[in-house]
Amino acid sequence: GATDPERADGCIWLGKGKYNFKPIDNAIIDALRRNPDATIILNISILPYKSWGKENPQEVVRNSKGERSYGPGWWMSSATSDSDVVDRPGSGKWWYPSWQSEVWRKDLEDLCTKIALHIKSSPYGKAVAGFYISGKDDGQFIVKYMDYSEPSERAFKEFLKEKYATINALNRVWKTSLASFEEVRIPNDTYSLAVTHLAPGPVPDYKYFRDKETWKMRERLAGALKKSIGRPVVVFSYSAPYNPEFARSKYMDCVGVIPDYPNRNVGYATAHMPVSASEIDGKLQFVELDLRSTTGIGFPSDISFREWLPLPETVEQWNQMHRKLVGIALASGFGWWYYDMGQYYRDPFVKQNIAAAKQLADKLYKRKKSNFRPDVCVVITDDERGYYANTSISLTDALHFQIQGMEYTSSGVPFEKHYLSQILSRPDLQDFKVYIFSQNTYISGKERAMIKEKLARDGKTLIWVYNSGLISEAGISEAGMTDLTGMTIKRYPGVTRRTLNLLPGHPLTEGCKPFAGAGMMYLSIFGFQGIENFYIDDPRAIPLARYAETEDTAMAVKYHPTWTSVYIGAAGGLGGSVLNRIARNAGAFVAAESGQQLNMSGDFASVHGLAEGDYKLSAPHGKSKVIDADTGRVLSANGSYTWEIVPGRTYWFLFE
Repeated sequence: GATDPERADGCIWLGKGKYNFKPIDNAIIDALRRNPDATIILNISILPYKSWGKENPQEVVRNSKGERSYGPGWWMSSATSDSDVVDRPGSGKWWYPSWQSEVWRKDLEDLCTKIALHIKSSPYGKAVAGFYISGKDDGQFIVKYMDYSEPSERAFKEFLKEKYATINALNRVWKTSLASFEEVRIPNDTYSLAVTHLAPGPVPDYKYFRDKETWKMRERLAGALKKSIGRPVVVFSYSAPYNPEFARSKYMDCVGVIPDYPNRNVGYATAHMPVSASEIDGKLQFVELDLRSTTGIGFPSDISFREWLPLPETVEQWNQMHRKLVGIALASGFGWWYYDMGQYYRDPFVKQNIAAAKQLADKLYKRKKSNFRPDVCVVITDDERGYYANTSISLTDALHFQIQGMEYTSSGVPFEKHYLSQILSRPDLQDFKVYIFSQNTYISGKERAMIKEKLARDGKTLIWVYNSGLISEAGISEAGMTDLTGMTIKRYPGVTRRTLNLLPGHPLTEGCKPFAGAGMMYLSIFGFQGIENFYIDDPRAIPLARYAETEDTAMAVKYHPTWTSVYIGAAGGLGGSVLNRIARNAGAFVAAESGQQLNMSGDFASVHGLAEGDYKLSAPHGKSKVIDADTGRVLSANGSYTWEIVPGRTYWFLFE
């Protein structure tokens, strides 16, 4: 790492304008001694030198009490007004700079410039192919805190000026009467289980602002590195917090995205697709594989942690988990990297399987790419989390990123995933047959009009999951959902548990699981405690499911003259089997029945077994051969292949 306040002997950044590049030299020379042909990515960990905060006290993160935040610690969890806690010799602590501090950004820019110039002038410089920018805490740029420092407040005001242009426009949305942007203050965070959603206002705006600001920092440092080294290099970072700023960046090239931990295990569906590769044209997403094995040292050391972060008991289980995750990357056009946190990859069998995955990746890379594209698109927005009163993993992540995503992945329906803003601005993304609005709590008035104009037409099917369109500039409104979905939507008062029970006798539900959503995945009836729910009250809508607790309509379909609307009122309520039926009825390509994890492109498919039974996989349009990707044996030449699934096993196929 370039900086580390706890390692005075190994630091590169010693003080204002003072640098020690010997640790870089030693690390790279050591790598080249081990492998003279090595291609090196240099990690730059951007923590301050010990006295930075003392020299720049106004540039440090502050909590709502005015106390300054310090490390080491997680997510700004420690703060004090007593300077001696941090500044005294030997404290082992340092002050955390604000991401919005221009002083901090400029100092880091100078640091990156000096590092790049040093490498450029070094005899081993050509071995360095790029840089990895690591943020605070565990290397990510996650910001779970409110920063009340002066730099943060100044930057927030500038963000609001750019978004609203006038204070009158801000007042209309915030329901305030501020005289100018100078009266804006950082809001107090809200955390409540009494309500689920937040109306537009200071808190959602601030949360979106703080996520975007981390990309400004990364982009600025990437620019300094690239401009100074004077030759093509790549710049990486972790993705979090993920939003469209990465795709819009000029200098950032690659991001690492972490698959959800518990569901990496064999026998579970892993929902991992931040956004489709075509959404970030010219850039690359990597799946981070920080997999554990029994050969490693250290954690997971206890049963509870092993439930959270799977530790396969045999090398074969490790291989099947590894193949499942690599299969996601191969099918999605992602890269992947290995993060060894304790010699977990030293087993010869593990290395052998890593080599086999690399060989297949090389083979796919050399093949002529298919022009296949799925007929189904999952629609997301980039400011989703800010509109929840409870931003814990158990609600927002489970709601959209894991549990509901697991159902999509096990539906047998190939799909892409795009931001709503991109869909509405790109004609090539407006011809999918099915659109699933899955992370779209806030949809602006302008976007609603464009959805009606560009998507709700030509026989398309639009699926609205849970709270899609609940919020706009006008606030929280079921009437807005009614107008958007074309059927009357109502909201239950308060928060409670609702269980969605499918109704038989309709083409969209016939033969589907009796309980929709993720319930069957976990062998339990799925439901959220402490969450608002919606129901349909429209005599012209055809009921597809009812709530077991109330008998109100929980899912319905309504056929309009030029499009079809399907609405699901329960969180996580769109089951994979129902999606499979909807897609078939909409004329979309469906590769298989639901029930197994499927990730596929026009050239490759990865199937991970979730349950016993026969499975028929259909090749995409224009392909007739299904080939075993491991052996090269042609399994079928008639466009499909059927075999018996073994739960927990991963199968790889090529299409020709």
